[in-house]
Amino acid sequence: MPVITAETCEELAAHVAIAKKLKNENKVLPISQTWEHFIKHPARPELNKSTLSGYDRAWKLFEQSIDVEFIGQVETKQTTLFAQQLWENKVSTSTFNNYIGNLKVMFRLLLDAAGLESNPFDTIPRKKRKTEKHQRLSDEQFKSIIAIFDDPEKHNCYIKNIDEVKTLIFLGTFTGLRLKDCVLMKTKSINYENLTIQVKNHKTGANVLLPISQAIKAI
Repeated sequence: MPVITAETCEELAAHVAIAKKLKNENKVLPISQTWEHFIKHPARPELNKSTLSGYDRAWKLFEQSIDVEFIGQVETKQTTLFAQQLWENKVSTSTFNNYIGNLKVMFRLLLDAAGLESNPFDTIPRKKRKTEKHQRLSDEQFKSIIAIFDDPEKHNCYIKNIDEVKTLIFLGTFTGLRLKDCVLMKTKSINYENLTIQVKNHKTGANVLLPISQAIKAI
């Protein structure tokens, strides 16, 4: 009956393989145990805390979108629908590719344990990233932003810690530092005698020495 009622060639082939005892039935690894099995898998890549959290988010999102008891019952029609819904939710190209890539790695490691013959995420293509060109703010635009900080009626309702935010904007504007570098800067990084700032760039790891302009010195 499973062979007769199969709706896809993929499903039909799986049932035929099971009938011929060429393959174990896909009721091996329950959905509820999938994440733990992945975490303990000996071939799992070494992942830092942040990357592992990305895997966790991708798995939980996919788990919520399917209605099967065993991971081996997941088919390409379910992964395709998940990818479509993910993209329709207006996630960024980077987030889409990361989620699909993470799930593809998980399923590749779980093929044997799940009783799957192929990775159901292999058919999902990556999205092409659109290159965005960024332009610097004009002097007029910058002045209009700063003017908000000096008008309590405009910022009191939605900007907290107004002085700190203003300092961060000045610091980033007149040094070229990224926001993360500005936020994590230590007091000891500032040399008031020589009017310089020495910090470590968190993205590149490089140590940089920057002059303190009059605009930064004043604020």
